[in-house]
Amino acid sequence: MIPRYGTPCGHYTGKIDGQDTYCGAKPTRHFLTGHRCRVHTPARLAGKPEVPRPDPKRGLKVSVSKPTRHLEVA
Repeated sequence: MIPRYGTPCGHYTGKIDGQDTYCGAKPTRHFLTGHRCRVHTPARLAGKPEVPRPDPKRGLKVSVSKPTRHLEVA
């Protein structure tokens, strides 16, 4: 297991003097695209808000606005 704080951000930032360069910031989280810092998460790069992490102290909270028994077709 790779420690979260030991792996730098792997976001490709381009070539400088013919060398491939990467962000390299820490700490990171692991996504399907690799380890990313807060600036380079997939949601940030897509211009969307981050998905909030569940609070382990409060547990998962599910809210249902209107219980239905039938499928409503428009």
